Amino acid sequence: MKTIAFYHPGVWFRANLIRGGATIRLFKKDHGHEIMIATTDQSDKLLAAVERLDFREDLLDELIYRGFPFDKAEE
Repeated sequence: MKTIAFYHPGVWFRANLIRGGATIRLFKKDHGHEIMIATTDQSDKLLAAVERLDFREDLLDELIYRGFPFDKAEE
């Protein structure tokens, strides 16, 4: 997620482990306040796939599908 955020200045991720997976949230600052832009809950299958070579691409595809404001062409 750090690598994805690198290509999108001004935003950052927060991820928390929850029962059965992880919650991923995207934030930006607006006049000194943190604003959550998007959120998604992902199953523990996401955590199991971290070691795969195509994990970053699969994660980005999933985040775009879930409404995160990214464009694959920007990378």
